[in-house]
Amino acid sequence: MKKTCELRSQCRFYLKFCGRSSNVWQGMIAIYCQGDTSYLCERRKYFYETGNQSSENLMPTGKLVPISFQTLP
Repeated sequence: MKKTCELRSQCRFYLKFCGRSSNVWQGMIAIYCQGDTSYLCERRKYFYETGNQSSENLMPTGKLVPISFQTLP
């Protein structure tokens, strides 16, 4: 059974991008938010270190969402 990220319901990145249909977005959500590797998410690490949410445009990789990604469905 896969363990999903326990912060999904409050994660501003997840809430903003989880409804996107492109393979790029669905792959990233599957890896970091819905899979066993949520511990790799830089947003999650930041939250547990500071108690604060990152910008919604900060990807789980720790990089800002590129403009080209923002145009994907």
